[in-house]
Amino acid sequence: MDREFIINKLRENVCTVVFEKTNGDQRIMECTLSSRCIPEDKRPNGNGKVKPDHIINAFDVELGDWRSFNLDKIISFDVDFVA
Repeated sequence: MDREFIINKLRENVCTVVFEKTNGDQRIMECTLSSRCIPEDKRPNGNGKVKPDHIINAFDVELGDWRSFNLDKIISFDVDFVA
């Protein structure tokens, strides 16, 4: 999938990403990059590690924390609602 498309959708929406984890398990994650949906104490401060282009960090709204997924392992990507 196209990285810029996914990043742009995550910046404005809560999305459901279904992907294959490194161990082969399938994971469903509702996530976002919209600051409106991320608690202030969890928002990025610019001190994080730089990830490779095929890895996307996103805020898991169900777990309330940051997780990442591999673009090459996405099974499906859907916009749930505008954040």
